[in-house]
This record gives sequence, C-alpha cells and structure tokens, in this order.
Amino acid sequence: MAYTNFPVGLFTAGAILTAAQMNTYVRDNLTAVRSPQINVKQSFKTDVFTSSSTHTTFQDITGLSVQITPTFSDSKVLVIASLNLSNSVASATHMMVKLLRGSTVLGVPSSGSNPATAADSTAGNTFIAQLNICYLDSPATTSLTTYKIQGASTNNNAWYCNQRGDGATVQSSSITVMEIPV
Repeated sequence: MAYTNFPVGLFTAGAILTAAQMNTYVRDNLTAVRSPQINVKQSFKTDVFTSSSTHTTFQDITGLSVQITPTFSDSKVLVIASLNLSNSVASATHMMVKLLRGSTVLGVPSSGSNPATAADSTAGNTFIAQLNICYLDSPATTSLTTYKIQGASTNNNAWYCNQRGDGATVQSSSITVMEIPV
C-alpha cells in the first residue's frame, strides 16, 4: 500500500475520525513506511547425496530445499546456493543443477531449456565442482514458498553431492533464501 499524505485540518482538536480514516492514515501508512524485516531461511547439507539421474531426469538433492513465507506480496527473495558435486567415472563429465521455486525452474536462459548452472569435471572422480547460484526472485505471494535444488549428470553413472567420486573429501552445501521488502 502506498503512503497517503494527511489532509490539512484532518487532525484538529475535537475532530472525530472514522474507522476508514484511521485505516487509511494510520494503519496503511504504518505498513507503507515499514522497516525492513529480516526473514532468512537456510538449509545446510553436511551428508552425502548419491544419484545416477541423467540430464533428462533431474532429481531433487535431499536436504537442499528451504521454505519461506514472504511477509509482503511485492517482496523479492534472494536465493544463494553453494554446491559441491562430483561424479563416479574417471573420465570427464558434466554435472548440472537447477534452481526451482515449487515446480518452476528459475534462471533458464531464454535461448533454451538448459539448467541455470553447469560444471565440467575434467579431472573425473577426483574432482569436486563447486557450483554457486545467486538469483533474485519475485514470487508475488505471501504463501509458503519452497526453493530447491535438483541435479543431474550427462552420463548414466553415479554422481555425488558433498563427496568426491572416489569416496574421499566430504564437503558441505547450502541454500539460503532472504526476503527483501521493496
């Protein structure tokens, strides 16, 4: 709601204000000049996730999902994700991730349907690809909203989140969302 200027003479000694005037000039103006509220949620994943899903069947990465209920319908939501992925094969492969709000993929290039983020692993299973996502979303809702990460590989072999493909070096990954009132 927009701020409404007080009309000259509205607040005078002995003036009686209606409920509608109180709503317009007090309640709505307090909402309009609201101070930013901190609404931040995070999921931090320390365990290992394994899958063999390919680029045609992206799979939710368990533990990399977070829910937020925006306070205002015009708020933005800043999504920041840091992921560590590897594959099980000793040759080069590609790991890919998608950021979703519910079932809607975010950050897809206008020229295609490829995921928002991809990494090449030229060192094979002794390599961990760190993928980072930073996305400013406009969910236009005050309902509970879920953001999640899905992953896939270009081959049919196993791939991992938070572990090298050779079984060493456990890492951690996270997804953080922050409401930004506008």
